[in-house]
Amino acid sequence: MNDKITFAKFIDILSISRKSPAYIFLPELLDAFTDGKLNRGELGLPNLCDEANPNTLKAKANGKREISKEEATVLLENFDYDSLETYFNDLISNVHLVEIRNAIVRYGFKLNSSLDDSLIPEVCAKLMKKIIYDLSIGRKETLPPLEYLDFKSLSSTAIKAAEFKNGALYINGEKMPVSKKLAQMNIEVDGNLIFVKKLFEAYSEALGRKVSDQKDLIGTIYERHVSEHTKFYFEARYKENAARELFDEGENEFESIKKEIEEGIFDALYYGKYENGIERITNVMNTIATNLQLNSSLLLNIRGFINVSTRKGILHILVEEGSIKSWVNPNE
Repeated sequence: MNDKITFAKFIDILSISRKSPAYIFLPELLDAFTDGKLNRGELGLPNLCDEANPNTLKAKANGKREISKEEATVLLENFDYDSLETYFNDLISNVHLVEIRNAIVRYGFKLNSSLDDSLIPEVCAKLMKKIIYDLSIGRKETLPPLEYLDFKSLSSTAIKAAEFKNGALYINGEKMPVSKKLAQMNIEVDGNLIFVKKLFEAYSEALGRKVSDQKDLIGTIYERHVSEHTKFYFEARYKENAARELFDEGENEFESIKKEIEEGIFDALYYGKYENGIERITNVMNTIATNLQLNSSLLLNIRGFINVSTRKGILHILVEEGSIKSWVNPNE
């Protein structure tokens, strides 16, 4: 039988693993959803935290009082998958796995019969996130079927319809945010980074004077250039970390893209004729931005993930990691 599932029904499923009433661990559950932010008072949700009125928590847990769209939106914006899955791993004992599996299937979550029961905590985490997402857009019930898809695998057919935008992966109606801690919020030019030093080297050659600091570029045409290319670098690092966080094979797949780009720019980098290193940078950047067709990685199936900025930033990662030695003299 496939019923619509509400947050209250989901709480009821989890109560199989608890001797205490469901509403008592509601703040604990939502705190795990937000990696501790709720009960630290960082989210401004007084009716959901552990200091809330017990009657309010009871009403939220039994469905007499819904989690509001505003509350659900804040919860979703601060969602932490690892924290929630760890919580469910600790919560669900082995003796209750089958019972919880059967309860989830009753509410329309399609599970393969061969699915390892050790994945039930993962399924619970994904189902809870879907329920909170539906609440955030005004849906009081989550409709079946909720097909189990391994979103951590890039080989999943669902990935072909995935899109990455605004710091989140959108797939089959689900929003999977990437941890905000992975983003470089305040991007500054750091002269200690190797790729920045190599840019300074190219600017020095072009200007005919030593450039060793961003201040040396003030008033030149390269003042904006170094800022923009620093953004490209951190954009690529962000995507690299996001791939690692979102997918089991994400790190290897991103490495495949780096290798393909390195091979694709070989002739332009080492055998092109240039007046200086800036010309080399510009030509190589244009090569990967417009002409180089990439097909080595499943990450390329995700719309918006490997964009032009990411491609350019990967070149600077190659410099940072020593694969590209110099823009002035790459054969050094």
